[in-house]
Amino acid sequence: MVKDGDYVIFDKFNKPEELIEKEWLEVDGLGGWSSQSAACINTRRYHGLLVTNSIYGRRVLVSQLEEWVTYQGSTYPISSNQYSGAIHPAGYKFIQDVGLGPALRIRYRLGDGLLTKEILKINNSSSTLIKYSWEGNDSIELSILPLMSCRNFHSLQHKNSNPNKIVERESRGISFCPWDPSYRVFIEFQDAEVRDSFDWFYNFEYLEEKKRGLDYIEDLFSLIQIKLHIPSGGSSYISFSDSALNSDLTGVYNKNFQVAKKDFWKSDKIVDNFLDKSAKQFVIKSARGRKSIVAGYHWFEEWGRDTFITLPLIMDVIKDENEITQIFNDFLDSSRNGLIPNYFHAANADLSNHSEEPVLGAEYNSVDALLWLVLASKEFYEKYKNINFLKEVYPKIKKSLLAYSTGTDFGIKMLDNGLLTQGSLNQQLTWMDAKVNGKPVTPRSGIAVDIQALWYNSLMIMSEYAKLVSNDSDVMYFLSNAELCKSSFRSKFFIKNSVQLADYIDGDLIDKSFRPNQLFAFSLPYSLLSIKESRLLLFEIRSRLLTNRGLRTLDSRDPSYKKVFIGGPESRDNAYHQGTVWPWLLAYYAKGVITYAENDFRSELEYLIDDFSAHLEEGCLGSISEVFDGDSPHLLGGTASQAWSVGAIRYCRELLK
Repeated sequence: MVKDGDYVIFDKFNKPEELIEKEWLEVDGLGGWSSQSAACINTRRYHGLLVTNSIYGRRVLVSQLEEWVTYQGSTYPISSNQYSGAIHPAGYKFIQDVGLGPALRIRYRLGDGLLTKEILKINNSSSTLIKYSWEGNDSIELSILPLMSCRNFHSLQHKNSNPNKIVERESRGISFCPWDPSYRVFIEFQDAEVRDSFDWFYNFEYLEEKKRGLDYIEDLFSLIQIKLHIPSGGSSYISFSDSALNSDLTGVYNKNFQVAKKDFWKSDKIVDNFLDKSAKQFVIKSARGRKSIVAGYHWFEEWGRDTFITLPLIMDVIKDENEITQIFNDFLDSSRNGLIPNYFHAANADLSNHSEEPVLGAEYNSVDALLWLVLASKEFYEKYKNINFLKEVYPKIKKSLLAYSTGTDFGIKMLDNGLLTQGSLNQQLTWMDAKVNGKPVTPRSGIAVDIQALWYNSLMIMSEYAKLVSNDSDVMYFLSNAELCKSSFRSKFFIKNSVQLADYIDGDLIDKSFRPNQLFAFSLPYSLLSIKESRLLLFEIRSRLLTNRGLRTLDSRDPSYKKVFIGGPESRDNAYHQGTVWPWLLAYYAKGVITYAENDFRSELEYLIDDFSAHLEEGCLGSISEVFDGDSPHLLGGTASQAWSVGAIRYCRELLK
């Protein structure tokens, strides 16, 4: 990666075809985005130039642009599309370089001229601005044909009843509404020629969907064609939005670019700038009107567990303390029988929950989301020392933990021995939650090792909070249950004649699978193990689970180990927690190294974290993938950009400074 003006150039593209394997992502701060492969070929159903998030959910409105440049009598395509066995047109072959920074920049070498295309998202606006700049001996004519999908972001479109073809003239451009008012698209421009151009285009192929064993063929339609005339040394602008900007595009672009530039270039270390930008992309104002954290792009939404694992790792990018407190209260105020939402899946979810009724559009099937919230609240309090925050959330957390203690949904209950049981054979309530044909791939009902560590820490943290809010009776309640939990844990979870803890215990079943879940027994603020025990277990985890991309979810010597994360949904779900590598676990591995084995493992860990800079050029440019194969070379998989992956690497870089 090399700095070039306001951008960073990615230099690992040895041939044009490699651009198709990478992708870029720019977000709008509202849960929407623009994203494509680095070749500007859509390889996912989630790719698009204008993807919006609103009360109607996420929608791909403008899928692609067909772009052709006429220069000195020759015509050059600068767009590309994948069809069966062929890419047409092949504009990606004219790409000189791809750069990321305040926006996305792609430069095309066309004859003796250079066309620069910059794609900028306006923060807190469902808008995409494009700036085209030209350097050459003569002017150019740029023809743009917007290809529309106007659909839910999970679905695909095929030719159907004709869309509404009426194009309305606006003060600074046009608008049209192909299906119903919720799908209105505004296109604004300067000094352009516009003509009607309705047509259907068939059989676009999305290669990433094909790899994932999903439907991968789509039809798109056009309604208009736009022609821009750009002189040498000149620029032209065009915007796509779900509402009119009604402003001079040059001024809008320049103003927002300068804001994005200042926000991006805060460090002389390129990797830190990329990780900071990526971390900020997960923080959105959701369609529910609340500040929230998106778990990953492109298909994850707001997940409770992911939110409160990620929040402490990226808390510094949320500048407003009140916005952070609102995230806590959002989930706590949406609780049901003590459980906070595992995820919100409806954009227009109703947050009025005073009657303890389920929040519309929320699922509650998580035992640990609440416990991660408690842990995150400790990080927040230690950072800001906001006693009013504690006074506000303490009674809410207490109510939920008491529900856990006495028993609530999904079999969650504190046993007489102080341990927390949960689930059944057909339920997945921990983070290892994959199912195939309705059955858990990694059953973990009963008392799971990570859940006991989180439960113990939650009880200890609440005993601290009780002191701070002067509730002496609660201090003893939480402290005594914590001590009981620790004593019972130590009597049950050690595997005799082995350096490991049981992964879970359900009745007479003691699961001895060697997994990273035991890491939390000593890497959280309150350890369940002695220093010696922690150190020995850390060494064993390093030996059996550590890779250069994170920790495996299962020892590779286990007969159930899956070495790759590929194929259709069933194949991937079977591997998801059966050996697949997860980077987010490195945050807690790093805590263990710093606390228990710094002299032994620090330099190795520093090298490993530094090596992630190479990954910033491998998948979603400037970001970090959700998972990697268990076996070397640990190819990437899952979501292209994952919140807790980015957060973990940012955290480790800070921890190791």
